[in-house]
Amino acid sequence: AGAPWQTVTLEAQKEGLAAQTPAIPLRLDYTPRAYMENPGYYYHFSLSRLVDGRPALQEYAELTASAEGKPFVGSVAALVSALAASLGSLAVNLAGSEAEARVKTAADELNQMRVYMLNTVDDDTKARAPLNRRKQKPEEKDHLESAARVACGIPSDMVFVMCRCIELLDQIGDVCNAEGAVCIVTAVHLSLAVIYSMQAEIRALSKYMQDEIFVRTIIREAEMHLEQHRSMADALLEKMQKKMME
Repeated sequence: AGAPWQTVTLEAQKEGLAAQTPAIPLRLDYTPRAYMENPGYYYHFSLSRLVDGRPALQEYAELTASAEGKPFVGSVAALVSALAASLGSLAVNLAGSEAEARVKTAADELNQMRVYMLNTVDDDTKARAPLNRRKQKPEEKDHLESAARVACGIPSDMVFVMCRCIELLDQIGDVCNAEGAVCIVTAVHLSLAVIYSMQAEIRALSKYMQDEIFVRTIIREAEMHLEQHRSMADALLEKMQKKMME
């Protein structure tokens, strides 16, 4: 503990002898579980790189801005989706136990949604990986469509999930207080931002697809989800704006 970082070259000698670097024991303790119940931003959405022998935090936002494009917009949208669900949960908590009991089902679903979308932060990057690889290899250009369809799955799912988030927020709006109303207004805007963003992502991915019927279907499905929830979102925003002033 407290010892300085050292650069270690893990290369064996040309003669096939053991590496010249000393053996360094490493012990990792962990508790297996199905999912991360309460992930910490700096531990699970970031990495550290060595700068002059010392670890420097490389945050999720910095990774997003890097030229590598990892994570991409789907991953970012998933993180925003998790925050929208979290704000809905916060609105419930601010309302007190009596109000919480009235919207328990909605609150439980928002908690599940938050966990699901946090997992999607990494899942979107994995889903785009085949497409990114094939775009770089001319010999695999004929297989771009199948990879694009895989990458399109998560954006399509996020449109549906965020529409569901708006429905849950509408239920919570009936019991929230003025502070919770601010949370709901923010959550609705974040949900709409994700929907619009994922519509753009779906359109961008569709250029790699030759099946026109499939392309029209996935684009239209996203449009219909938004059309069905836009009026609900607008009405909820208006109602919360009034409640904020109470």
